[in-house]
Amino acid sequence: MSKFPHFLLAGALFCSTPFLVPLRAQTPLASSNSRNPARVLGAPGVRREAGAWLFNGSIFVAPGENLGAPGGPVFMSNLRRDKKNKLPLFLPASTRAPLNWATLPLPDFRTLSAPGFDFAALQLQLITRFGAARAQGRVYVGWSLPMGQLSNGVALPPLQKDAATTILKRLRAVLDAVAPDSALVVEVETARNPLGCALDLDALAPSCDAVLLRVNGENSGDFWPLKMARRNAEEQKDFDLPIFVAPSAADNSTPISESRWLEFFMGGATGFVLPDAQTPSWAGAVARNSGLFTGAVTLEDAAVLPSLNPQTFRLVAQLRAAGRVPLVGRLPADDGRGAKNGESLFAILDDQTSLETLNGLDKAARAGNTLYLEGAPNLKNPALLTKMSDMTSTTIEILPTTKNEVLTLSDPWMFGSVRGREIGVTQHLKWTTKTSLAAQTRKKKGEDLLEPFSAAKLANDENGLLIAPLGKGRIVWLAHTPVGAPADEAARRSFYAAMAGNLQGALASFGFDSLEENIRNGGAVYLALRASKTGTPIVALFNEGGSDAKISLSARSDAPVAIDLSTDREIAATVSGYSSNVKVTVPARGFVWLAFGATRAALDKERLALRPKARTMK
Repeated sequence: MSKFPHFLLAGALFCSTPFLVPLRAQTPLASSNSRNPARVLGAPGVRREAGAWLFNGSIFVAPGENLGAPGGPVFMSNLRRDKKNKLPLFLPASTRAPLNWATLPLPDFRTLSAPGFDFAALQLQLITRFGAARAQGRVYVGWSLPMGQLSNGVALPPLQKDAATTILKRLRAVLDAVAPDSALVVEVETARNPLGCALDLDALAPSCDAVLLRVNGENSGDFWPLKMARRNAEEQKDFDLPIFVAPSAADNSTPISESRWLEFFMGGATGFVLPDAQTPSWAGAVARNSGLFTGAVTLEDAAVLPSLNPQTFRLVAQLRAAGRVPLVGRLPADDGRGAKNGESLFAILDDQTSLETLNGLDKAARAGNTLYLEGAPNLKNPALLTKMSDMTSTTIEILPTTKNEVLTLSDPWMFGSVRGREIGVTQHLKWTTKTSLAAQTRKKKGEDLLEPFSAAKLANDENGLLIAPLGKGRIVWLAHTPVGAPADEAARRSFYAAMAGNLQGALASFGFDSLEENIRNGGAVYLALRASKTGTPIVALFNEGGSDAKISLSARSDAPVAIDLSTDREIAATVSGYSSNVKVTVPARGFVWLAFGATRAALDKERLALRPKARTMK
């Protein structure tokens, strides 16, 4: 996640780049119908590291049954986080064959949450099932807890954290009575309701031992629950929350490409539940470069406040297309979740936005953060209208009917070379700055004395995009909803790139080698970033387009060497000032995967290092 300690750990702020040394990157291989030799297995069992369970020494584990000796252990021991075991551990399986992913299912969480649910009856049922499994010699990873998100096809309201924690405590008491050392894995089908799924994970994941996300083909919404799970993982002590990804159990699910699986890995997944025949070809690269990924963190640079508004997905998609790496944003909190003073973030406002949320946004800005707000809360509510007016130092007038308008990006400092571009918007209201602001404002230590102004204009109104100081930070408010034809996508990408640049510097950026390349592949290339535990930058570029993309990539560091992790090929980088630059070709529906370092020898020493020796526990 893109908290500044991680940015400092990475040792690299990525920026735009000149054209440099060419590289032809890897095109994903088609899956084989036979066992894929890329999956290298070690001894049967689970190696438990902080935030990761490695089955048989691999991040890949096949689904299937595990048969041990009748009367033997039913569950793998010491997988529970709350046991405070010193890591790493190796937990040998009581089977001679490689350990598979197998769990005992529980009723879904919303069934458990129903008023009057009989936990005593559940305990008796689980005792019976446990006894049968033991008699048969079955071995399981743990219990699986389905989320339960739909009722007759309709999405249910998101879970409330306090209420969910209470139910989980009751469930844990039942499981402790049946199998005290058993792990609890929360499992969710992300494609059904990814926005709601993310909020539910925020309530459940901190109290479970692992997360299993079942994803469906090319649905970009699947990444949002992953980002929520990763945010929770990195807020835990030692990041101790393994995140597994598996294909959807739905019969109509779409096959997932190798590039997509890699994007999940770079985005924060620590394991994959896949049949052997579907093991991607890059599995061997992970095994070879294990030193880079043991204890690695994800890096993101555009926080987005989660909500149930579908516009959240549009915003995330626009940021990804603009070359940013979104993460789940947090409002200020004193609950130890890593956002005490909040953070600079993007937020969609709508009729469901509460006064509590506005108060949190207000607190974040006053603490020194920059917030991009899009849309408006229910301004017919006097309390919300007053709060929004105070936060933005404006007088707000609600229009009787909405209008389709054109927003011209006019401020040269904010928009630079894209100044003058236009995007379509739907106008819902008018705002004007309060004329008495200067008299009301008192300069305080650490604050700039600024007045609100408009950085983009509507055709019929000078006041389009508001920039307003608030405490030590500021509010960037687009009260209108961006709309328009696909032909306008380039202008919208430019707009969101500018907005992101005003919130936080990019951790990575790239440019197309020509205008023709930009026209052909603009919006189809995405970034994902990680940093090893020593700060080595790991960058992946993904091309979802139908043609190769010639890309210029830059890392702000003095690293003159990059390695293609797929092929182990060394790439000479050109260093300019404090910027290490390479030039790559990302194949259609393929990827480029690089690590940067001072020398080849230094990179090899880290990436080829053996994993720390683990204590073996039986």
